[in-house]
Amino acid sequence: MKMYNHNILISSMPKSGTVLVTNIIYKLLSIDKMDPPLNEELLEAFLKKLNIKDTRVSFGGINSVNNKEILVATNFHNLNGTIYKHFLLDITNGIDLSKKVIYFGHASPIEIMSNKILKKINKKIYVYRYGLDVLNSKMKFIENLDYVFFLMKKLKSQLKYQELRYLTPEKVYATIEAWTKHVEAFLKYKKEFYGIQYESLLANPRKEIKKLSIYLEIDIDDEKIENIIDNIFYKELTTSIHRHAYYRHYNESKKVKEWFKFISYKFYKDFVETNKNILQDLGYSISLEKKYNTLQFHNIFERKLEVYKRIIPKFQSIKNLVEYLKGYNIVVYGYNNYKTYLKRYLKNNVNVTMICDNNFKNINKEHVLSPKKLLSKVSEYDYIIITESSENCKVTINKKLRLHGGVVVLDVCHLIKR
Repeated sequence: MKMYNHNILISSMPKSGTVLVTNIIYKLLSIDKMDPPLNEELLEAFLKKLNIKDTRVSFGGINSVNNKEILVATNFHNLNGTIYKHFLLDITNGIDLSKKVIYFGHASPIEIMSNKILKKINKKIYVYRYGLDVLNSKMKFIENLDYVFFLMKKLKSQLKYQELRYLTPEKVYATIEAWTKHVEAFLKYKKEFYGIQYESLLANPRKEIKKLSIYLEIDIDDEKIENIIDNIFYKELTTSIHRHAYYRHYNESKKVKEWFKFISYKFYKDFVETNKNILQDLGYSISLEKKYNTLQFHNIFERKLEVYKRIIPKFQSIKNLVEYLKGYNIVVYGYNNYKTYLKRYLKNNVNVTMICDNNFKNINKEHVLSPKKLLSKVSEYDYIIITESSENCKVTINKKLRLHGGVVVLDVCHLIKR
């Protein structure tokens, strides 16, 4: 790194190839890891403030950026290497641009260009990937979180976990919306960033690595390029990433167009038509693929999206709600008598398998499921109906249950009170 005279910043939407590109650049520069992105004085002061001793500190990517802060994921390890504390550390006052560092993360180009320090970095790279492939990668990603491991232990299948997430409309739409905003930010500041299309990197690694080396002003021969491809694409990413047993490591055949197994053709068509200009500007074809066979999962997927996007906002009555929830497994959650009222309407039309309540007094406990137990059965339900009038109820239940599976939470208080 001492021989290199530039700072490097890598930006991307999550699940777009950040790790792959970062590792390629490490190899181009012949380094194993990046230097800390801040000066030692700031780090020592931070450790002293937290009263942390006998620890090892590691830094992840830039988590978020604004015109005043640069927050970096910071991990504190025990002597055995286990992470025991995780912080977002503001490194604004500790950055020294004379110290050559690789910065990477998921801050958008708009956030980066709003920061007076990061915008000065002259080697800025943006990695982008087709939106539906980003969505698919997000849906199957086994996050390093306890509740995810708990679900995986129960499901024993990454495929089932992936299906659960696809059947959570909030996550599907939120991911597509985040991708759209992220790549739009890149297109706005395209002249400030060197763009790398993930699919082109997979299809033509020699050509793309050579072009990247020219941009970074690094001399490289064909032998080194072959060495990078051999180590980065086929070895290191399959052996050095320590994650849950169900995590899928680098596999080129699973990186492109795997989404068609889960996403209906209608959703795919709508995505292309809605993002036509963006896709063209990014170099993707806007010609629709030949219509593929409709699978049973596609119908379930469309049904979930229909209820979430078009029907839920139009509910005018309990009768209307019940009509659209026929045949589903429902949990009714609340602290008041509204849940009993709602169950009376639902029980003959919908499979209300359990009443979920935090107040166990005067309730037949055979019909009570605590939030903790509900988590263990999360894959058995389609909808959780909230009857609590508190504005914080939906936030609370989502936080407690960590609903990253296929359960949709519906707040129906406005219907019950009519």
